[in-house]
Amino acid sequence: MITVDQFMDIKSRNENGQSNRSIVADTGSSRNTVRQVLRGEHPIETGKARAAPKPRSSRLDPFKDYIRKRVQEFDLSAVRILPEIKSMGFQGGLHTVRRFI
Repeated sequence: MITVDQFMDIKSRNENGQSNRSIVADTGSSRNTVRQVLRGEHPIETGKARAAPKPRSSRLDPFKDYIRKRVQEFDLSAVRILPEIKSMGFQGGLHTVRRFI
């Protein structure tokens, strides 16, 4: 992928009559890149940031408020909280609870 500046540089050199071979030598781009740019086939890097990934749901989501409350009140460990939330229907494991706490 090339930047807009590189794209414009290649295009302007070609419009000024410079050969593809000399454009390759001057810009350091590959022959195929120069050829694709001049044909309009090469993608341009727009510099836009990628979208942030969508947050995933977790098995722990329905129990997070309860866990926060228990940890604040009694400073319980994940080992102590796990049986409580298992009885409430939690299907996950200890590692999941530890990461959250």
